[in-house]
Amino acid sequence: MNKQILMIGFAMLIAFVTSCKKEDQPGNKWTTYTIKNGLADNWVHTITIDEQGNKWFGTGYGVTKFDNKNWTTYTTKDGLVCDYVVVITADRQGNIWFGTYNAGVSKFNGTNWTSYTKANGLIDNNIFDIEIDKQGNKWIGTNMGVSKFDDVNWTSYTTDSGLIFRQAIKIAIDSRDRKWFGTFDGISMYNDTTWRNYQSNQYNTIYAIAIDAKGYIWFGTDFGLVSKFDGVKFETYSTSIGLSSWCVTDIKIDSYGNIWFAGLGAGVTKFDGNKWITYTKEDGLLSNYVYAIAIDKQGNKWFATEYGVSELQDY
Repeated sequence: MNKQILMIGFAMLIAFVTSCKKEDQPGNKWTTYTIKNGLADNWVHTITIDEQGNKWFGTGYGVTKFDNKNWTTYTTKDGLVCDYVVVITADRQGNIWFGTYNAGVSKFNGTNWTSYTKANGLIDNNIFDIEIDKQGNKWIGTNMGVSKFDDVNWTSYTTDSGLIFRQAIKIAIDSRDRKWFGTFDGISMYNDTTWRNYQSNQYNTIYAIAIDAKGYIWFGTDFGLVSKFDGVKFETYSTSIGLSSWCVTDIKIDSYGNIWFAGLGAGVTKFDGNKWITYTKEDGLLSNYVYAIAIDKQGNKWFATEYGVSELQDY
């Protein structure tokens, strides 16, 4: 077990990027969705799009499915373990997995519901994230560590195992099947054999992780800073280039390699490797507090906000 703590080196890259003025932006079409359309609640915490193109929205009052025409909401009355849904993930078999606030996990196969809690083997019922590896194992980040579920057996990982901090907020899995865990006090990488931990002397709360086509790993923090890791060093982008002034809540990468950052208080920022473009309420977002991003097969961006969902078709 490797418990070495590597200090993150912060290199500010302000000189290498430019901001994009509103008049430089291409034509965009915005569409908004609220409870009037069929959402269970306007405060949307998470979005996932399955292989069929269905959009799944997690709220505090259940989960809503949108098939681009019809809206369907599922709650505890249908079989969901808890109505407060904070994360949604789809597996290769078409099952949809729901992580809830303090009540465990539910799986929905389109007909039947199955729920898992501490009684089944989860390390904790307060769920932060769910990711699925190449073998189909479910990695579940909780308030007390990480649980792996292979559909039969449960394995839990804690600080005693090598995890840098017990609260695993965000999980990402790279092309080498290494697991990256963002916590409230740094980053852990686990290759199924050994652990390596990374920690900064400044910003250690990691709310978002994404891996681009080149294998760079992007981490979003609670101070509006984003760090890119190339496997050796970290390079950090600061709030002064348009990122959220408080917290980067999600990171997604589109088919063109553009990196999209959701933030609390400053809307959504797109980085194309050179220019930064920020979208706010003035442009069409329902709110500048954005909690999650999803990108569909057509390249449309879906943003979860405190007032509903905004869809962006950017041309």
